[in-house]
Amino acid sequence: MKLKDLAPKGQRSINEAQMIHGVDYSTLKLKSNIDQKWQDKRDMENDLISWYQSSISAGGEELGQDLLDTMREVVFQMEKIIKKRI
Repeated sequence: MKLKDLAPKGQRSINEAQMIHGVDYSTLKLKSNIDQKWQDKRDMENDLISWYQSSISAGGEELGQDLLDTMREVVFQMEKIIKKRI
């Protein structure tokens, strides 16, 4: 399953736009402002783990596996972005 398959249809264009070099990220309609909430990588890690644990508690192991697959796809996309910039 691909990340864009999980995103609501209206959100797909925003997610796809984020992958294009030169996008003004400050104008995107994000659901949270993580750059203000997370002071360092430890905050991000703790929030993600807590979110993941609560998601599994609510949705079960199958949801947990779906989320892992999605996060792997996100990491893959991030690695592609880094490689394009080098």
